[in-house]
Amino acid sequence: MSQQDIASLVEFGLSPLQSRAYIAMLKLRACRASQLSAAIGILRPEAYRILRELSSKGLVQRNIGTPSKFVALSPDQALSILLEQRANTIRTLHEKSRKLKDSLATYVSNSDGESTGRISLITGGNNALRKTMQMINEANSEYACILSKYSLKRSIYEEKAVAMVKARKRGVRFRIITEIDNSNRKAANYLARHTELRKDRDITFCIEIADKKEALLGPALTDQEMGSDIEREVDIWTRNQGFVQGICSIFEKLWDVSPKYVRRSHS
Repeated sequence: MSQQDIASLVEFGLSPLQSRAYIAMLKLRACRASQLSAAIGILRPEAYRILRELSSKGLVQRNIGTPSKFVALSPDQALSILLEQRANTIRTLHEKSRKLKDSLATYVSNSDGESTGRISLITGGNNALRKTMQMINEANSEYACILSKYSLKRSIYEEKAVAMVKARKRGVRFRIITEIDNSNRKAANYLARHTELRKDRDITFCIEIADKKEALLGPALTDQEMGSDIEREVDIWTRNQGFVQGICSIFEKLWDVSPKYVRRSHS
């Protein structure tokens, strides 16, 4: 029994024990509770409990007769049911989130001294990306960033590119300094239609600045890091104006000396 398959079923909403039971039942076809308990090493009362849980989810059917036998639905049917259940859960959470946001807002302090002056550590590569998305979505006038060639290449395959295009349509000016070579030229040609793009070499860090009011910086994520669960603790976000002004100064100096990228019309 593959541990990866069990882990994947857990992602679809089953418990580890329910996942093991479902896979065992695919092998056993029609089985009694005693056969299931023997197959996965649990007591018979626990096997009955798992069968009831899987039946309530619609993944197991009980045959009429004595003794009772249970049959697991095909993987195609089962996964369709689990996907629909997860979709219903997400819809319900979206509906609840509206009221919850209003309720949680009553706890927020009116003082913004801490938020405007603090320097925060962003843990996790995906959380840094979420913070970047938030900054783009909330930008009003200008967004500037320094990206490595890895980051630029990924941009057109992420929600980030969609957010940038939407922000550009509402009047946000985008300026990007990046390293460009054959590995990311497709992304560069696409983004050059919506942003002002300039070139530099050997960029190993990332800077993102929104409206000259907040900034995120850290070393560039590699392709290997984005495809793993590495827990980064090196990205910094701040609204501290002294800090942000210093980062803006670094960006402007680099912008002035970086040549403009000209999009290749045939690409």
